[in-house]
Amino acid sequence: MRRRSTTAILAAAAALALPALAHADGMTGGVGTGSAPAGTSPAGSAPNDSAHPTVAGTRTKLVKGVAYAPAAAPARVKQLIWSVNTILRKPYVYGGGHGKWNDRGYDCSGLVSFAMHAAGLLRSPMSAPGFFRFGAYGTGRWITLWVRSGHVFAVVGGVRLDTTPYPSRGVEGPRWRPQMRDTSGFTPRHPVGF
Repeated sequence: MRRRSTTAILAAAAALALPALAHADGMTGGVGTGSAPAGTSPAGSAPNDSAHPTVAGTRTKLVKGVAYAPAAAPARVKQLIWSVNTILRKPYVYGGGHGKWNDRGYDCSGLVSFAMHAAGLLRSPMSAPGFFRFGAYGTGRWITLWVRSGHVFAVVGGVRLDTTPYPSRGVEGPRWRPQMRDTSGFTPRHPVGF
């Protein structure tokens, strides 16, 4: 008998857990949950190991480039953070993340799509301009997307999730970034309730 990979087991568990999580968060109808990207952990699972790093309070904390989810955050926000941690260090790839959730690399909108999907807030990938219609206008309590026609990035629990370094030094690709970037020319959007 062949052993199932940990990734396949986690993906199956996440697919089963997200509908229950949607109900627990009061999200019925509207944006569907679909299934969590493979390689992610079950939504709402206890932060009891290195795959679920958590820190007290309401702010995301970076430790050596890995994001620790705020303990006070909703389960969907924690799941987003833990899922993105699984794709850190992948390269920037134009169009990456648009054909499949777990890709060899990501562009800006592929990364933000992956994150929103991991939280059960997006069914299929969107281009950067598509995020002008995502959620509601303005900054969110937990998640804010900053959108312009050629770029999108997110701020989750106070930490920037972006494919581009800012200022322009560092490596491109999916990373939690310690510095906020200039938002001139960007439009803030947020998932309703977050």
